[in-house]
Amino acid sequence: MPKEEFPEIELQKLILAAPKRVFAALIDPRDLQRWHHAGDWTTPSAEVDAREGGKLRIAYADPQGETQFHLIGEIEVYDPPRELNYRLDDGRLVRIMLEDQGDKTLVQMRIDAEPQTKLEYQIQGWGAHLDNLAQYLNNEE
Repeated sequence: MPKEEFPEIELQKLILAAPKRVFAALIDPRDLQRWHHAGDWTTPSAEVDAREGGKLRIAYADPQGETQFHLIGEIEVYDPPRELNYRLDDGRLVRIMLEDQGDKTLVQMRIDAEPQTKLEYQIQGWGAHLDNLAQYLNNEE
C-alpha cells in the first residue's frame, strides 16, 4: 500500500531510564511480554531477531485468551540506543527514536496508521503501549 494511504500517528513520552535500557526493552522478548500491549490484553509471546533485516513477531491475546493476533514485521533501522524502525507485514512503518536526556530518555514514535481502523483507537492503543513502557521501566528503580 502506498505511503500516502497511511496517516501518521506521532507520540512521545519522557521515560525515567537511560536510552540503553529503553532500547533493550524494545527488543528483548521478555521485556516486550511485560509491556507491549494495550488495556487488559496480554503479550503471551514475543520473538525478535535484533538486527537490520531481522524479523519480529509479537503475539497479543484478549483477557480470556480466546482471541489472538500477531504484530509481524521486519527491522529496517537498528541503531542502538538511538533508533529502531520496523515495517509491518501490511506495509506500515513504525519508527522509534530515543533522545538521551541524561538519566531519562525522550521516546518519540511515528507509526503509519491502518486505514481500516479508526485513527482515535490506534492513537489510544499505541499510546497505551508507550505508557506501559514508561510504567514498566519507571518501576524498575
